[in-house]
This record gives sequence, C-alpha cells and structure tokens, in this order.
Amino acid sequence: MADSMLDVPYYYMTGHSLKDKNWDWADVPELEVGKWIASDDWKGATLFSAGLNQ
Repeated sequence: MADSMLDVPYYYMTGHSLKDKNWDWADVPELEVGKWIASDDWKGATLFSAGLNQ
C-alpha cells in the first residue's frame, strides 16, 4: 500500500538487524525494480509492486 514514504504500493526490506553495522549507503548497487532509501528515519530497500512479474 502507498504511504507517506512512497506514493506507490511497495514491499520493503530493512537492515534493522544490522543496526550496528556501518553501511555506505552511497555505495549500494542500484536496484532493477525499486530503490534504496537512506534517510534519518528509515534505511532499506523498496520493491515496487508494479514492477513484479506475475
């Protein structure tokens, strides 16, 4: 479902369990369908529902 973070339906994966790790978010590979979000409030990958094959 779309929300205040993205205006399209999406799935997400966060690195919550990796909180103690220092990721270089500028160096993550580009996603084919979706995008990385690295803000003060949330860090992780989003996968847009519209980009999935059925």
